[in-house]
Amino acid sequence: MQSTRNKRAAVYINCQSFVVVNPQRHKERNRNLLSGYHDVVHMNLDAEIEKSFQWMRKSNKLLDGVDFATSQSSKMAVSLLHLSIEHQKGIYTLVASGVIGSAFALFRPQYEAYVRGVWIGSCATETNLKSVMSGRDFPKINNLIQAIEKTTRFKSGSLSAGKARLWKALNDYTHGGLFQIANRVTENEVMNNHKPENSIWLLSQSSGISLLAANEIAFIARNREVSKLLQSAHSELYSTAP
Repeated sequence: MQSTRNKRAAVYINCQSFVVVNPQRHKERNRNLLSGYHDVVHMNLDAEIEKSFQWMRKSNKLLDGVDFATSQSSKMAVSLLHLSIEHQKGIYTLVASGVIGSAFALFRPQYEAYVRGVWIGSCATETNLKSVMSGRDFPKINNLIQAIEKTTRFKSGSLSAGKARLWKALNDYTHGGLFQIANRVTENEVMNNHKPENSIWLLSQSSGISLLAANEIAFIARNREVSKLLQSAHSELYSTAP
């Protein structure tokens, strides 16, 4: 880890730019946005949209104003993690507005911003940092994950397992594969034809990555209390326990 990492200065997380629109404001627009779409949206999608709204509101409040040590690596890492969290807001906003294909397209960038942020903050060398800052490409995602999972916190292998499970689908969502085609073609029309279950799954998964990114920011800030509060807030909303 870089020697500059331990220096402390007034660098703060600003989440005030994540202005979240209450989902109630979207409902009337959704009825008119895509013909027939809102009619088939079950109440549980509206509940999932509300859940995402509440998670963003709570997590933003917990992160806003958190400070962390000044170093090139910490600022780069937090910037990417901040971006990952912002992508969740984008996914929420697009789903709430009925723009489902574009919401799915943001899921891979959200995931990659998280992985890159963890890599920069946990194991990138000075040479790696200089390479990224010079405008060169990041290493391939498999290489990032392999390096990350050599660290104690990620040695369980859950990151590589998640990537193996999701990566093919993430590419489809972002680049326009069979999933995007199949959810746009009907017998007589080409239209947004996503089932509500698709959006419910996406909102839930996106919130989960947002939690991981927020927790990583808390780790960089060495703020265990914020990490505990984030986990508690997320569990309160998303726990499947009766």
